[in-house]
Amino acid sequence: MNRSEQETREQLIDPKLRLANWDILEEKYIIEKNKACIETLVNDMPISSINPNGNGYVDYVLFGDDGKPLALIEAKKSIINEEQGRVQACLYADCLERKYGIRPIIYYTNGYSIKILDGMFPAREVFGFHRKEELEYMLQKRNCKLENIEVRNDICGRYYQKDAITEIINNIKNKKARSLVVLATGTGKTRLSCGLSEILIRNNFAKRILFLADRKNLVTQAKEETYDKFLSDVPMATIIEGKSEGAEDARIVFSTYQSMLSIIQDTSNAKFGIGHFDLIITDEAHRSLFNKYAEIFSYFDALMIGLTATPRNDINKSTYKVFNIDNDTPNYEYDVVKAVKDGYLVYFRALDRTPDILRNGLTYNDLNDDEKEQYEENFTEDDGTLPERIEGEKFYSAITNEDTIRKVLKDLMEEGLRVDNGDTLGKTIIFARDHNHALKIQEIFRQMYPELCNVEAHEGEDYCVVIDNKIKHNDKLQRIFKDKQSIRIVISVDMMDTGVDIPEVVNLVFFKKLMSKIKFWQMIGRGTRLCEDLNVISPKKAYFERQINDNAREYYKDKQGFLIFDVCNVFKFFNLNPDGKRESSSQTLSLNQKIFMERVALYKALQFKYFELDDDDKTLYENLKIELCEIVKSLNKNYIGVQNNLQYVERYSELSAWEDFKQAKFVEIKNHIAPNVIGVIDFESARKFDLLCYKFSSSKLLRSKDFAITYSAIFKLVTYLDRYKSQISEVARHIELIKYIQTDEFLNQTNTSKMEDIRKELRDLIRFVEKDVIDPIITDFTDNISSTDDAEDNSIADFSTSSEAKVEDFKTLEDKTISFIEENPEFPIISKIKKLQPYEESDVQVFKDELLKLAKSQEDYNNLFSNDIELTIFIRKHIAFDEQAVKSFLEKQLEKRNQEQVKYIKELLTFINQNGTFKVDDLIKNEELHFVELFNSEEIKELINDINEIL
Repeated sequence: MNRSEQETREQLIDPKLRLANWDILEEKYIIEKNKACIETLVNDMPISSINPNGNGYVDYVLFGDDGKPLALIEAKKSIINEEQGRVQACLYADCLERKYGIRPIIYYTNGYSIKILDGMFPAREVFGFHRKEELEYMLQKRNCKLENIEVRNDICGRYYQKDAITEIINNIKNKKARSLVVLATGTGKTRLSCGLSEILIRNNFAKRILFLADRKNLVTQAKEETYDKFLSDVPMATIIEGKSEGAEDARIVFSTYQSMLSIIQDTSNAKFGIGHFDLIITDEAHRSLFNKYAEIFSYFDALMIGLTATPRNDINKSTYKVFNIDNDTPNYEYDVVKAVKDGYLVYFRALDRTPDILRNGLTYNDLNDDEKEQYEENFTEDDGTLPERIEGEKFYSAITNEDTIRKVLKDLMEEGLRVDNGDTLGKTIIFARDHNHALKIQEIFRQMYPELCNVEAHEGEDYCVVIDNKIKHNDKLQRIFKDKQSIRIVISVDMMDTGVDIPEVVNLVFFKKLMSKIKFWQMIGRGTRLCEDLNVISPKKAYFERQINDNAREYYKDKQGFLIFDVCNVFKFFNLNPDGKRESSSQTLSLNQKIFMERVALYKALQFKYFELDDDDKTLYENLKIELCEIVKSLNKNYIGVQNNLQYVERYSELSAWEDFKQAKFVEIKNHIAPNVIGVIDFESARKFDLLCYKFSSSKLLRSKDFAITYSAIFKLVTYLDRYKSQISEVARHIELIKYIQTDEFLNQTNTSKMEDIRKELRDLIRFVEKDVIDPIITDFTDNISSTDDAEDNSIADFSTSSEAKVEDFKTLEDKTISFIEENPEFPIISKIKKLQPYEESDVQVFKDELLKLAKSQEDYNNLFSNDIELTIFIRKHIAFDEQAVKSFLEKQLEKRNQEQVKYIKELLTFINQNGTFKVDDLIKNEELHFVELFNSEEIKELINDINEIL
C-alpha cells in the first residue's frame, strides 16, 4: 500500500509504539518525560542550501524518567526502503548526544520493516519497539564489559564446556548476537547454558534469560536439576501449558516453545515486550523448531544460543542460516567420538536383531500347515481375499506380530546387559511405534515373565511400564525410573527419545522405523552417559573389550558401554541413507491453509481461462476474488505472523492486487499469507472433500495431470457412499447426484460453478465415510498431486479436455467387476451362486476370462484375485441370495432340525451373503453366538457339509 510519511506514522508506527506501552504526544515540538515526542527540534544538523540554519525535526524521540532521550525513530514512507533513513537517523542521534550527553538508540523504519542500531551490535531488524525499561537496560549494557568471565568449576568443570563458553563470549565481543554449539548428548549442554547464564548475570550483561525446550519434562529437568542447584539465589519461573505465574518478575524463565508462543502470539495482550529477555537459550536447536515456532524468534530481540546434540553434518542448512553461519560449521563442536575418547561418554554396540518377518516378509506357500492356518486367520480380508505375500515393510506400520515381540523380549532378557553382578536386567528403554504397539509389548512381557511383575503396583510401579502422552501421570513413572530401581523396562512412544538423563540405562531397543537422523542420534544419546558402580555383566559375550583392553572380560564395575537391539533395520537404513530422509525445508500448511491455497489456485486458473468461461463461471470468479480478498483482510493484525508479513497482507487486502494474477503473486500468497490463515473448523472429512473439489476444478480448467488423480479420489468416495451408505436417509436424499458423479456426463460437462454446487451439497455426507477408508484415499491423493506452485498457467500434461474423458478409465478392476456382476445377473456362475446352486470349475474359468478382458494386465487381475476361491467369495459379497432359494434351503433344514436351529442357520446365511464366506472356528469360539449350545458335534459336521454344498 502506498502511504505518505504521515500515514505511515499514524497507521503503522503509532500502533507499534502503543503496543510497547508508549504514550504518543499529539502536539509537535513538545518534550515530556516518559513520552514518545514527535517532531522534536535538534540543532547542528549539516548546513545546506535547503537547511541554512542546520535545524532538524526528529520524527519521534522516546524520553525516559530523567528527561533524556532513550531512543529516536526516523520514519520514511512505506514504499521507501527503510535504509534510506539510516544516515539521517544517525545525524539526529549525533545532535541529541551533543545536547544530552547520551547517545540514544536508533530506529529507522518504513512502518513494515524496523531496523535498530543499539550501539553494541550491527544494525538488525526487530519486530517492534522496545518498552521504556527495556531501552533503559540496553543503554546500561553499553557500559558493561565482559571481563569477569571465569567459568565456575562447580557448574562447568570440563575443558570443552569452558572452551564452548569462551567461544560464545568471544562471539558476543565480536558483535555476533547468535551462536550455535554442538555437544554430544550427555556431555552437559544444560550445564553449559547454566555456566554461561551465570557469567552474563554476574557481568550485568543479561537481566533476564529465557530457556526454551520442546517438552515439559525437559523444561522442569533443566530448572530443577541444574539451575536450581547452581543458581539458587536467582529468581526463576516456569511456563508450562500457558501458566506463567511469577514469570514477569523472574530473571530466568523456563518454558516450552508451545507455551511461550501462546503467550506472545497476540501482541495486543502479550505479557512480555520484545526486549524482555536479553538471552534466549534454545535446547535441541534444529530446523523443525525454527519453522514451527519462528514467531518466537522473530518477536524477541535478544542474544540467542542454540544447543544441539546433532552432529554438524546432519544439521539442516536452514538451521545454520538462523544463526548467521555461512560455512555449515557450528561455533563450537564436541562430538560423541571425542567424548568417548576423553572418557566422558560411553559408546554402544549395535546388535542386528531384525526378525526375518520384518526383513523378508511372509510368503504363504513357504509356510507349514500350522503357519498357514495362522496366516489365514490373521491376514484374510473382510471380502475373503488372502494375499499371497505380506511384505516385511507392512509389519512396521500396520501389523503387530506377537511372535516378533516375544522374540525381541526373549533376546533382551537373555542378552541384555545386567547389573548388580548379573542379578537384575540393566535399565532398558524400548522405543515403540505407537501407543497400541507399546501396550502389546507390555502385555506380552507380563505373559512371558509374570514372576517379575509387581502385583502390588504402588504408585503404578511395575517391572515393565509404558510411558507416553496417553498414560496419565507419566511424569511420576519417569521419576521412578530415574531415581529408583523398581522399574527396569520403559516402553516409550516419543517421550524418552530426547533430553532424559538416566545414566543407568544400558540397553536400548529400536522397535520402530526411523527416518530422521536427528531423532536417531537423540535416541542413541539415552545410553551414552557414564555411570559408576553398576557392576555390569554381559551375559552372552564381552562387548566392550576395547574399552578395558581385556578380550575375555564380561564383568565391568563401571558402565563401559551400552547395547542397542536394532529390531527394525535402523542402522542398515542409515548406512544406505547417511542423511536419513530429508524433510522439506518449506513450511507445512494446515488443512485449512491448503484449502485456502487450492482456492487461490482455482482463482488463478479461472483468470487464465477467463475468456473461455460461461457466465456462471465468470460470476463465480468475481465472487471468489472478493472472498479471497476478504479472508486476507480479516487476518488479525495483532498476530506476530501477520505483523511480520503486513506488507503482503495489506497488498492482498486490496482487490486490485488480485488482477493480473501471475505465478509470482501465487508464490507470495503461499509464503506470506497462507501460513497465517486460520479458516473455519468443522468436519475434517468435509474439509478434505473441499480440498478435492477445488483441485478437481482447477486441474480440469488447466488440463493438468492432477485431474485424473483428483477425480479418482472423488470417484472412490462417492462410489463408497453409493455402495455402502445409501441406506442412510441423508445419503439417500442425494443419491441421484452421487450416481451422476459416476457418469461420463459429469466428467466432461461439469463446469466450475456446477462443481461448487456439488461440493456444497455433498461435503457433509463425507462424514459417513469411515476414517480408515477416507485417509488412504486422501493420502494417496496428496502424495501424488503436483506441487501447485510449480504449475505454470499454460501447463498441459497427461489430460486433455479436447477429447472425451470416460469414467471407465478411472475405475479399478474391483469397480469394473462389481459393475459386471450388477449388469449380468444371469451370467452362469453369478446366477448359480445367487440361487445357492453348485457350480463347476468351468463356470469360474468363463467368469475369470471375462474379468481378464476388463483388467489392465494379468498383474492387475492377480492383485485383486490371487486364487479362484477369492473370486467366488467376491461374487457372493456383491449379490443378494435369491429369496426362494434361501426359503427352499431352510425348509430342507427344518426337516431335520428344530426351529431355533433353523433361525440360527438363516442368520448364518445372511452373514455369508454379506461377508462372502465364514470360518467354522469363529462360530465355535464366539460364545455370544451360542453355536455349540444349539448344535452337537455331529450336527455341526452335517450343517457344515450342507453349507459347503451351496458355497
